Amino acid sequence: MKKKIFLGILLIVLVLVGVGGYFTIHPKANTDVSKYMDKSEFSGNGNLLIFPDKVNEGEVLDYYYWKRSGVFDDDYQIYLVCKYDEDKFHDEVSRLTNISVTYKSDIHTINSNTTDYKFNAYETINNWDCGYEYALVDESNRTIYYVHLEFVDEDEVIFDHSLLPDSYGAELDNPMDGYNMYAFQEGEGVYHVVD
Repeated sequence: MKKKIFLGILLIVLVLVGVGGYFTIHPKANTDVSKYMDKSEFSGNGNLLIFPDKVNEGEVLDYYYWKRSGVFDDDYQIYLVCKYDEDKFHDEVSRLTNISVTYKSDIHTINSNTTDYKFNAYETINNWDCGYEYALVDESNRTIYYVHLEFVDEDEVIFDHSLLPDSYGAELDNPMDGYNMYAFQEGEGVYHVVD
């Protein structure tokens, strides 16, 4: 009888570990820009406001959407590079500079960062709960790099690492000490994240 109980428990543990391992090991990736992401299917921190709602395939230089479902959190690596004509470039930079979210009576705006990246950056998330979301603006080439990384180690990043912030992956005393435009503090250690 004890042997059957032990074997039953062992079987349950093996199944749970196997299922959890399967979802962690087999990420879903998409590089086909004709299947550009549906933001409504995103379940990570924030709501991807940094990314354009639609893309013109002729403007896209590179695209990568990767999701790995974990036991507790999903991991994301989303990367889009677009080269625009002059008018569209200026329109897109204007869109980025005006991104904001409102919760109750509080308004959070996008953060401009000119020191921690290869190019001028507009950030909605910077090292908040292991997440980053930003756009890098290469004015001389009219190119914008859109990035969302969540629970991705630096050695897993698929694009040029020079496009990461200088402090990528820095350990914080409190993982909520980074910047998150979507997060509104409601009390000591309590946040409402707009999604």
